[in-house]
Amino acid sequence: MAWRLMAKIAEHVFLSLLIAYPILSLIEYLIHRHLMHRRTIAETFNSRYLFETFQEHAVLHHHSCYAVFDREPDMCAATNIKIWPGTTLMVIAAPCLTILPVDVLTALVFLCGALINSRMWSAIHSEMHRPGNAWFSAVGVYVYLRQWHFLHHRHPGTNFNTLFLMWDWLLGTAAVMTEEDRKEIESGMWRIRPVSEKLGGTFAEQ
Repeated sequence: MAWRLMAKIAEHVFLSLLIAYPILSLIEYLIHRHLMHRRTIAETFNSRYLFETFQEHAVLHHHSCYAVFDREPDMCAATNIKIWPGTTLMVIAAPCLTILPVDVLTALVFLCGALINSRMWSAIHSEMHRPGNAWFSAVGVYVYLRQWHFLHHRHPGTNFNTLFLMWDWLLGTAAVMTEEDRKEIESGMWRIRPVSEKLGGTFAEQ
């Protein structure tokens, strides 16, 4: 019957989401930590694109631009704030093509999940750094994520996940809020000061 078919499809989608969530979260974690905060892989492959990715994120986004967490104008406002759809498609292509011959529906869930995630990430990350009173800006989950990401800028070797925080917790890279961090948050200033002046190697994890 039709309702049974719909129930099976719904169950399939649900199980696919359970599989997709940790994988998408892990992809974000690995890219953020090992490509955007370290230049080791860029040096290994002598990749200009990866060097630029590191430069724009670890040097510009963390070091030069965001001296103040939520008040950066001009060219800084566009630096590593959003994920472009083309970038998402390149990253998710390999997992989707691997799954496609085995399970078309799960591959589709991966693709849609990745695109939705990138759209959400872009909207939320932009609101964090350039507040525009978005409709979700007063929602408790967003407030928590904003504080989580604030701590990533305070302590760049932590909190690599931005939306789905699974792997920071599992891999022990979740930030522990210090008393100084708490005072900054309570003051309402949310100012960011780079932890290190070192721009090479593992700059963001010093």
